[in-house]
Amino acid sequence: MFIFLQGSVQADSFVNCDFSRSFEVELTQKSVIGEASLREHTIIWHPVKQKYYLLADVISLSSKHHPNSYESEIHLFSSKDLSRWHYHGVAINKGASAGAYDRYGVASPVAATLKNGMILCPFSARRTEQFTRRSVGLAYSGVDPEQIPWQKTAEPISDLPGEDDDTALLSDDSGRRFHLYHRTAGPDGYQIMHRESTDPL
Repeated sequence: MFIFLQGSVQADSFVNCDFSRSFEVELTQKSVIGEASLREHTIIWHPVKQKYYLLADVISLSSKHHPNSYESEIHLFSSKDLSRWHYHGVAINKGASAGAYDRYGVASPVAATLKNGMILCPFSARRTEQFTRRSVGLAYSGVDPEQIPWQKTAEPISDLPGEDDDTALLSDDSGRRFHLYHRTAGPDGYQIMHRESTDPL
């Protein structure tokens, strides 16, 4: 079982954080991944489906990397009330081919947003097995987020030297401008990066 110590919900164009409430989601031994724990996650309200969607990097308790989310994938859950959650499966797969920018895992979805009914979710993508290079990719659902796995950009949307992590994509009130934020660690230490786009895909 994994437990949210705090909940963060994005609805339409604003973010509402409720730090007084905890949420619980369970993956049993009978699930595809087995018993597992959750690391970073985001929750987004889908106005058409009238549901909250949770995207989280999940790491099996049996993984040699646990509790770190190396070689993890991003899983999808849904709820109408933030209390009872339905597990859908892996929404954002790690890359399958040698040399893929996300070959060794996808993780760290801090904030996702909506565009034309699609959920856009950035993620930290690990290119190397030695944990020395990460970039930022972008996954996107169809109009029905429960049709998984989602599509991903063929190349990173941000690829700086070092470790790019903790990815957030926000839209402004008009829904026409998108702001990407992420942390990077390089020769100059930790920095928060910002990029702006009218077409993140």
